[in-house]
Amino acid sequence: MQPDDFKTTIQNGVIKNTLFTIQPKPWDSEFFSRKFGVLHIDRFDALNQMPDAQIAGAISRLTAAADDNQYDITELTIDINQMPLIPFFEEAGFRLVDSRITFITLINRNELPPEPLPPGTIEYASWSDFEAIVALTNESFVDNNHFVSRFKNRRVFSEEDTRKYYKTWIANHIDDPETYFIVVKDGGVLFAYYIYKKTGSLEEKPVYKAILTAVAPAYRGGRFHMRMQAYLFQQFPEDIFFLDNTSQLTNIPTIKSYIRSQKQLSSIALTFYREKSSNA
Repeated sequence: MQPDDFKTTIQNGVIKNTLFTIQPKPWDSEFFSRKFGVLHIDRFDALNQMPDAQIAGAISRLTAAADDNQYDITELTIDINQMPLIPFFEEAGFRLVDSRITFITLINRNELPPEPLPPGTIEYASWSDFEAIVALTNESFVDNNHFVSRFKNRRVFSEEDTRKYYKTWIANHIDDPETYFIVVKDGGVLFAYYIYKKTGSLEEKPVYKAILTAVAPAYRGGRFHMRMQAYLFQQFPEDIFFLDNTSQLTNIPTIKSYIRSQKQLSSIALTFYREKSSNA
């Protein structure tokens, strides 16, 4: 490639050169009252054949343009196959904030072994359950030091930001027509929930993504996650579908469960944030 190929252009907040693009993230920007962008790697094939100095220079010019355009946070997700690029982005100020391991598995529910229903009363989530769901979410994720997420990174988000994010996430899935959101109660007290959402199709079959699930501490250890999942499978209108199970790499018990149940590994990815330079 020639030097002109790395010329950076800016239009409507989109920063672009031949190798990379930074696009605005309107929802994040409005929600957190800061300007967020996401960096996409457009030409990984070309990067494999370039000298290190050229890669570093292209990234440096791109991030300088992001600073000039007042991007407070630039997000980057790198597939595990693109790991050789990580040192270049770290040199430009990107820091690891999250990880994802994704299993995409074809399911025929008629071939699954029977799974007993969880004890208690199973209902679809309603707004009357909202505060109890939020409380269980905070206990299971926000206040759980073993749970790692970009939205708990205190360099970027305050505790108030984190609680607001998860509360809004729950609210957005109640009454959503593409979402299957169940709660389980014992004597009227909510102690577990599971959310699946229909997110698209693959090979002409629907894809259902596991969004979030939680079980109160007193009820853990009774295979509630698997039991709730089995119940939800019976609610889907199709017998055959793809299942998207995604978790943080730090969630070892869940990953072991996915492997034991023969779910199919699809991808591993790392997410980085870059904060705007203090000199910008």
